[in-house]
Amino acid sequence: MATGFLPAVEQRLRKHLSYPVSAVQNIMDHVLAGRGKRLRPLLCISAAACSGPPSPAALDVACAVEMVHTASLIHDDIIDRANVRRRMPSVNNLWGNHTAVLAGDLILARALEILIPHAATGVLNVVSQAVVDMCSSEIEQGEARFDTSVSEQRYLARIGGKTASLLKAACAGGALVSGASGALLERLGQFGYCLGLAFQISDDILDFVGDPDDLGKPVCSDLRQGIMTLPPIYLLAHPDRGPYLRESIEKRLVSRRLARIRRDLEATGSLAGAVDKATFFASEARKCVSSIPAQEARAPFLAVVSMLEQRLEGRLSDRQMLAAVGGGSEPATLPETATEETH
Repeated sequence: MATGFLPAVEQRLRKHLSYPVSAVQNIMDHVLAGRGKRLRPLLCISAAACSGPPSPAALDVACAVEMVHTASLIHDDIIDRANVRRRMPSVNNLWGNHTAVLAGDLILARALEILIPHAATGVLNVVSQAVVDMCSSEIEQGEARFDTSVSEQRYLARIGGKTASLLKAACAGGALVSGASGALLERLGQFGYCLGLAFQISDDILDFVGDPDDLGKPVCSDLRQGIMTLPPIYLLAHPDRGPYLRESIEKRLVSRRLARIRRDLEATGSLAGAVDKATFFASEARKCVSSIPAQEARAPFLAVVSMLEQRLEGRLSDRQMLAAVGGGSEPATLPETATEETH
């Protein structure tokens, strides 16, 4: 199973984020201590395994996409003025915004540097394009704050860039360095994209109904900041209750009216509609890998989709997902060259 390679990815992350300057190393140690689900490395290794045993190059890509993700979270916390990340103090909280920006930049630069030896496969272009998409979508989101005219189509395009693009890069990158091409490469990339859409919609639903302790932030934090996600987009279209939400957003009254807004999201089926949309994309992701011949190769992808579906049904928390994806797995046996590389 691909999870058996996650300890090796973890070891490489520590090596890639090792610095002789103690001020830098202290930040890197803090970042590594707050590990998440490692979903992107898991998908990368799983995609590579569709073409044979994962190579050292696949482990490099797995590390790189996780580092891009980590850098984006550090920058997100600065933008959101968040003090907590994964139940730990955020980097900006401990070291300030100036240092946090530089730490995120450093991790991002290191991620792209790791991919240079594998550039001939096209993986550097794929991951670089994902970074471009992530940044441009975040800029678009910031410019559209408190804009109640944001449509579902515009929302899907935005989350496609800010979330789905990196999951797509994780799958396509692992496949590329393992020699995949044609239909398999296309299917794996599309799997990552559809899964990313479903995960982001799921996150946006949990922003209204999740446990603040599990989320690591107050409920409705996006809407308070004027960020239009799918549940309020659906509610805004309701002929009777949409105008109340529109006024609340445009007049910056969301925090005072949260109880009514949350009731309206439930009563109008806006939350249920968002669940249906996330379930649709999860189903599309499942279809993308259903034609992979080997059952063993399909299994990790289908397991992630199943966990997402359980999350949407309220039967699986992020903590349980963390344990299911990356917890307690034994290291896999790697090719000998995997322990010889020095980056």
